Amino acid sequence: MQITSLQENTIYYRQRGRCKYCFTKLNFDEMILTYKVPLSRRGKDNMENLIAVCPSCYDPQHCLMTNKELRRKRKRLRERHKKRIKNITLKQRILDKTNGLCTYCGTELTLESLTVDHIIPIFRGGENDLDNLVPACWDCNTLKASMTLEEFNTINESRRESARKKIGISFRAIVSIIQRFFHKRSEKGVPR
Repeated sequence: MQITSLQENTIYYRQRGRCKYCFTKLNFDEMILTYKVPLSRRGKDNMENLIAVCPSCYDPQHCLMTNKELRRKRKRLRERHKKRIKNITLKQRILDKTNGLCTYCGTELTLESLTVDHIIPIFRGGENDLDNLVPACWDCNTLKASMTLEEFNTINESRRESARKKIGISFRAIVSIIQRFFHKRSEKGVPR
């Protein structure tokens, strides 16, 4: 069907200059005409079946969906977005409990690097209350798994001690290397 400018004006004013899907104000030059019931779904190729939409609402796949299907899809997307926002605010509240630090090792966390851990695991009868949720880094959360806090603290303490020993040995080695370096320089008569 060839659409004339008069027909475009008619469709535009029939919808009061608003997008059919999101109801935002449409500029006449930016509007896109599409079918309410797609031709592939036995829609008619006439003026009553044409609607005007904004560029952000237009998607070539809309040509395969009816108006009702599209509204349902958009409603599901809005609900998912609300859940995602709710999850982000919940994560922020959990992160604020420890001022942005991992509960177990103290590393600094962001919303992207944050994993949420249950103090009492759900496997052991814990719940999804805000009191039972704490921020943890990925390493600590995977290491803790479904252990209780007492079990994890014993494992974590032995892990910290082994890390301290490694740092102590390497620190002593570095100090002895520096001392030997300065000792050799002083033997050669090179000023410090």
